[in-house]
Amino acid sequence: MESVGFCLLTNVEGHDEQELLKAVRAFHELPQEVKMTMAPKHLCPGNKNIYHGYFPFLDSDPSHKEFYDMPRPLEDISDWERNGCPLYEFIPWVSNKDDPKGEHNWILQAFQKYHKCMHDNALRLLRCLSMGFGKSEEYFDPWFKQECSSVFRAIHYKPREDALQEEQKV
Repeated sequence: MESVGFCLLTNVEGHDEQELLKAVRAFHELPQEVKMTMAPKHLCPGNKNIYHGYFPFLDSDPSHKEFYDMPRPLEDISDWERNGCPLYEFIPWVSNKDDPKGEHNWILQAFQKYHKCMHDNALRLLRCLSMGFGKSEEYFDPWFKQECSSVFRAIHYKPREDALQEEQKV
């Protein structure tokens, strides 16, 4: 942490990379019209969500990605943040109308499980860092335990056409 500024956590209890990857792939394989039911209001005016949800590939976006951005559940944050901060909103997901049998709910459950796992481990790491700084173990808790806008993001980077053409030449 002192020399590189990054760290890698391995053997995290409750984390199964294959399970998470399966859920991320399944999400990105959903039909586009289903994913758009979760898009923010500025992309799909009939939707209520503003900050979170599905963001499709955009030709003008240099990052060349689509992603699903899921906020922390409202019940996990403080009353102050839930009632006074406009950045928090419900978790956008496929409606019962668009998924009457609930076939996609396992994806959301996996996303929620891994969001919680990652957030809990980030708190544990912050506690170690605060002690390393000579502060109390709970030093960062007021900023990150409840009042934190951490998100879970499932990203799919689209292959670039020029990169595909180069591969085909080789």
